[in-house]
Amino acid sequence: MLRFVEELQDKLDFGELSAIKQVREKYNKPSHLKELMEVLFAYKGDEGAKYNDVYEYFKTYRDLEHINANDLLGLNNVLRTYWRSEADQALYIEEHKAFNQFYRDKMDDLKRYLCTIYIDIL
Repeated sequence: MLRFVEELQDKLDFGELSAIKQVREKYNKPSHLKELMEVLFAYKGDEGAKYNDVYEYFKTYRDLEHINANDLLGLNNVLRTYWRSEADQALYIEEHKAFNQFYRDKMDDLKRYLCTIYIDIL
């Protein structure tokens, strides 16, 4: 998602407004989603590698300018929470698993909601 936003911001910064549609189409292709899912599934069962890679990812994007003080991309706060000591890895993994379970439990609700939106559009 951040890569998508970064590409959009580049187009805006360089005044290439006509290229925004191409960026959107690129990320909207089913092949892009398939590639992304393959990368994510490669982490399955290897929480240590995921923890290390997420750390590098957050460090890369932590200097993004916040829209306001309540911006949810407070990546410096995330880094301070989960990467202060080696013990934080277990906390991160535990919360990550709880987060995933929450969304698994809510998946049927989400599907019903999306179907309702789709039907309303038709």
